[in-house]
Amino acid sequence: MFEQPALERSLRERLGELPTASMRLGYEVQSIEQLPDDTGVVVSAVKDGESIECRARYVVGCCGADSITRRTIDTESHDYAVDSDWLVLDIEVTAPTDLPDVTVQYCEPSRPCTYVCLPNNRVRFEFRLLPGEEKERMTNQSVIEGLLSRWIGPEAYQMDRAAVYTFHGLIADRWRSGRVFLAGDAAHQMPPFLGQGMCAGVRDAANLEWKLDLVVRGLADASLLDTYRQERIAHVRRIIETDIYLGDIIQTTEPKVAAGRDAEARKDGKPGQLSPRLYPLGPGLCSDDPTAGLPFPQPVTADGAYHDDVLGSGFALVGEVGTDPESVRLMEHLGVRAITNALGPIRDWLAANGVAAALVRPDRIVLATVTEPSDLGRALLPLAGHVPVDAAGASS
Repeated sequence: MFEQPALERSLRERLGELPTASMRLGYEVQSIEQLPDDTGVVVSAVKDGESIECRARYVVGCCGADSITRRTIDTESHDYAVDSDWLVLDIEVTAPTDLPDVTVQYCEPSRPCTYVCLPNNRVRFEFRLLPGEEKERMTNQSVIEGLLSRWIGPEAYQMDRAAVYTFHGLIADRWRSGRVFLAGDAAHQMPPFLGQGMCAGVRDAANLEWKLDLVVRGLADASLLDTYRQERIAHVRRIIETDIYLGDIIQTTEPKVAAGRDAEARKDGKPGQLSPRLYPLGPGLCSDDPTAGLPFPQPVTADGAYHDDVLGSGFALVGEVGTDPESVRLMEHLGVRAITNALGPIRDWLAANGVAAALVRPDRIVLATVTEPSDLGRALLPLAGHVPVDAAGASS
């Protein structure tokens, strides 16, 4: 768990240290225009009457649910029609209490409620609005105190934020128009029951950033960028549909439906269990390898470092396998690091999958696994189709 303002402060501080990044905080984007000669994009923005223009080769609109970027590329959206209104309360606990120290879903039909532990003595409560309740009234102090009275009295907390949100399930049909992309809530919105909204946005960014990097540096053709939506939309659909399924379990307000749910959960005489799942990316660069499109394991090293930091920020071939000349040429072009001294948990993972090595993407997703030198050519084939001919070996 984390506190979002603290995360945003950290991101801004880090961006401020980078000579390759500049920030324009507080500006409202007015227009996004792709240049007619297809050389870039012009973004116009305004702040306190001051207008600026930013020119870029590519633009990524991470501009939330009310996205001007989504409107600019004029895309339709698929709406799962699962809207529900919830009151979200972020509070700072200022006195000793008996609040739970784990996240709890109160699946009570009288009023479904979510309790979330946050850092620094902060907690979040979410209450579903019942039929007939007005959004404006729900943020009144007397209403809030009444809802919280079951857990905490007004003398023991300070209110940070109170707002009513409408939870959506929605996916934009198009995530790209020329040099303009959508990411995060601009591309998809999901209910919060799995806590995957921001996670999905981070996955979007991780998927797109290394592809943009290769294209901007001239190491890959712009066609590589088409794989962004192909891979991410399938994953997002699975997450949203699972989220909706979980939401149906949590937030029903029908007593008979809740009773049937509870009976089903206890039909074996003990509480039911929901097993976590890892969903693979959709087609794009993913092969038919059963591990392709799934996250690569990340054990912690003996000195406490995360294995992602050991792999670095680019491609990595983890494990021991021979190479052939054509594969070596493409690996050098892409900057693939060979890591032969894999940690014990990684060796166990390779053995469990019956392979000698794994080719891992910069977003720490498995591109493919290999057992023989000839397998490398197969593993690199999806990428080779997006690499300039003189670097792809067999294509020249």
